[in-house]
Order: sequence, then structure tokens, then C-alpha cells
Amino acid sequence: MKLFWTCFVFDSFAVLFFFFMAGLDDGTVSSFNMGLWLLLIGVPAAVLLGGLRLKAVGRPGLATLLLGLLALLGLLVGGWMLLDGRAVRDASGCLSLRRTGTARRGAGR
Repeated sequence: MKLFWTCFVFDSFAVLFFFFMAGLDDGTVSSFNMGLWLLLIGVPAAVLLGGLRLKAVGRPGLATLLLGLLALLGLLVGGWMLLDGRAVRDASGCLSLRRTGTARRGAGR
């Protein structure tokens, strides 16, 4: 039972909140690509609702497995971001994504 709620809270916060807020922070969430972001937010939200529904109909093991898979994906993506060096702490101590680019200003002059 604790594993179910741990996965649920992690999925809700990390996948839905953090990645969407990071997209708002770096400007990748806009009206131009809203369909893509709705899909990226809608699929994990459907998995969360599916997990709650499975638990409600008496299938807690399957619900935990479903939410655990989403939590595993969130952990892998979060770990990749940390290892890749894009997630850094700014001066206020908040975690933010650093924009990385291959072209530097003044290169080739």
C-alpha cells in the first residue's frame, strides 16, 4: 500500500509538475507546441487515473506496477538530466534547467 502511494506522489510531482514547470521556465511550453505538451502531460495523467481506478476496483498489485513503470521512467529521465549537467542549482537554490547549445556567440569571428 505504501509503495502505491509513493509511486503516485512521485509520478504526480516529478513527471507532471517538474517537467511541465521546467518547460514553462525555459520557454518550450508555448501556444506553438501546445498539442505536444498536452500529449506529454495527458499520457502520464491518464496513467495516474488508471492507477487510481485499478486500485479502486480491487487490483492494487496491477495499479502499483502501472505507477511503478511511470515512476521508473521519471527516475531515468531525471537521472539523465542530472548526469548530463542540464539541471543546475541557481543562486536561490532552486533546481532549474540550463540551456545548452553548440553554437557560442562570437564563434568564427
